[in-house]
Amino acid sequence: MNKKLLISTTVFMTLLLVAVVYAQSEAILVSDNPADHSAAEILANKINASVVMTTWGTFNSTALSEIQNLGVSKVVIIGGTVAIPENAETQLEALGIEVKRLAGKDRYETASLIASFGWPNGTTNAVIVQGHDAEGIRIAMQKAKAEGMPILYVTPNRVPERVKEQINALRIKQIESIQAPDLNKTKIEGELKSEGIAKINFTKRNMTEASEKAIERAETLTQKANESLGNLTANGKSVAAYKLYEISIRHLNAAKEAYANRTYGRAFGQAISSAELARASIRISENIVVGDLKVEVQKAKMNISKEGIVKIRNHFKKQRIKVIRFNGTVKINKSEGTVSINQSMKVGNTTINKTVKITNSSIEINKSMSGQNMSSEINKTINKSWSSPWH
Repeated sequence: MNKKLLISTTVFMTLLLVAVVYAQSEAILVSDNPADHSAAEILANKINASVVMTTWGTFNSTALSEIQNLGVSKVVIIGGTVAIPENAETQLEALGIEVKRLAGKDRYETASLIASFGWPNGTTNAVIVQGHDAEGIRIAMQKAKAEGMPILYVTPNRVPERVKEQINALRIKQIESIQAPDLNKTKIEGELKSEGIAKINFTKRNMTEASEKAIERAETLTQKANESLGNLTANGKSVAAYKLYEISIRHLNAAKEAYANRTYGRAFGQAISSAELARASIRISENIVVGDLKVEVQKAKMNISKEGIVKIRNHFKKQRIKVIRFNGTVKINKSEGTVSINQSMKVGNTTINKTVKITNSSIEINKSMSGQNMSSEINKTINKSWSSPWH
């Protein structure tokens, strides 16, 4: 009986201790921006905190309730007041919660601040990745969490100065770099070595797959943006959302063309631009108008006053005609080492349909053009040796 009582008491005290420790733990509040969110997840893994995510540009009641339910005494906010508005701090502090915000002027500086906060005594290892490469950031996050190291972001062609400063401040000597189709490996490697990095490991990726995934992601977001638009009205938000959507489509078409031409770096970069523009259009349609999006809406209002909505509508119609419409499909069969690309392009009143089949030894192109008073067909097979990117 006494033994059972002792066990019960021990279990109760253990659970009570766990509850107290949990109540004293921290939470990290972050937006759904991939760069900030991944850095937050890595930090949470390092300091044993919970992550609460809110829609970029907002702080909703759901996020507040989640923080309250966690029973935390401190919240670290990731990102500036555009990503997570200032009223988040006001509401949390009103509940007696200590708040600290880690925010730089951009994602590069913000990630650097997170690294400094989470690794105050420095670290020998870090992972770097192109700051707008969503898939690459996901890969980097997994590596960083597994090895307990911070994440830092670079542009396709340079290591930002703030990142260089953090590399030196943390005394980093070894870096894991996630490759990307548009990453200038030679330049990035040179800049890192000039900062005293002794060893750089480049994590390999299939560049065709990386470009394909980026295009697929852009397609998904542009489709969602299109569905969110509604009718074009004489309203700054409506016009701004349409404008960003149209530009995102141009970048998506350029990405698909580049992919068809096997210029994967350009395809990747254009797809990323398309995705980010489409996301901006969606946010405006969802009435999230902060930061640069607020500027876009203000410009649209000025344009409506100057040009009138009828002229703006006609402009969008003309843009749709001018832009090459590349509504195609891309299929890759890795086991056979082939790629099939079906393209449908429209330039003015001319429609071009093209099918390209690429194998290890040949490229087969079938093209047909049609329009007002014209019709032609071109079939061409090019037999030549080339190195398949899937082997």
